[in-house]
Amino acid sequence: MTKPKIAVFAALAIAGIVTPVCIQHQAQVKLRSENDVLRQSAEQVAPLEAENARLAKIIAELPRQTAAPDNSSNEVLKLRGEVARLREDSRELAPQNRGNPPCPGAGR
Repeated sequence: MTKPKIAVFAALAIAGIVTPVCIQHQAQVKLRSENDVLRQSAEQVAPLEAENARLAKIIAELPRQTAAPDNSSNEVLKLRGEVARLREDSRELAPQNRGNPPCPGAGR
């Protein structure tokens, strides 16, 4: 074999060895970067989990007030019923009031 052929084979052999090493190195750099990002995310999650646990404990210690929402809902329903009844009364009285003049002082 001649020296140029040996040089070409040597260059191909070196390229065949160096290329996978470079690709592996790039993959490792990328994985390290992703690992750092995940580590930072995990560091941010830990305090949030602690805060979540603290708030859950506070909520658990609050007195149970199940009656209050029901009372307000019942009150709203009663008021809606009363408004509906008053509207119906107003509709019934409207034809009667058309023939009568308004009372003095009405609308003040």
